[in-house]
Order: sequence, then structure tokens, then C-alpha cells
Amino acid sequence: MLATVITVPSKNSAVIDAGSKTLSGDTTSFGRGYGSVADYPKAVISKLSEEHGYLEFSDSVRFNIGDRIRIIPNHACVVPNLADEMYVLDNGELYTIRVEARGRNK
Repeated sequence: MLATVITVPSKNSAVIDAGSKTLSGDTTSFGRGYGSVADYPKAVISKLSEEHGYLEFSDSVRFNIGDRIRIIPNHACVVPNLADEMYVLDNGELYTIRVEARGRNK
């Protein structure tokens, strides 16, 4: 999934616009945090609220407000739960997919 850095409160932390509603609250036994930050393996999603994720990282990583980061969620089932559409990048081609099952939980 794609998230945006919305604030950088310190040199070793940032907040993104993806929380437990999009990433789930699941951790794994084989990794750290609430998903893998694809292009920044030293960054950890250390904490979640419903709407925000909190990143921690070493001095070698830098984020700026507005940066887009790719996240591989630990549990992908909840990712489309609140989305009407998903955008998929496949071999350089961008596709828009309507989430037909949205709101179908009973």
C-alpha cells in the first residue's frame, strides 16, 4: 500500500496517514512492527492509532513531509476494507480496481 508522511516530529521518527484501519494491528513472529516499509528496511512501523502509523528509524534514514512510502502489510485482508478503489502497479502499468466487496460485512 502507499502511505504519505504527514509529520516528522524528530530526526528519528515520522507519522504516516495509514493506521490500524488500513494496516491491521497484526504483528508477525518473523519481523518487527506493523508492516514492512519496502524501500526503507531500517524503518519500523512501531505503533498505530486507527488513522496513523508511527515510524522509527536510524540516522541513516530521512523522511520529509509529503514523502510517499510503500508498505507491505503484515495482514493484507483489511487493506481494502475502507477503500472504494485500489490502484495496482504491475510491471510499470497502473490499474484502477473497484473494491466490489466494500461494505459487504454483515
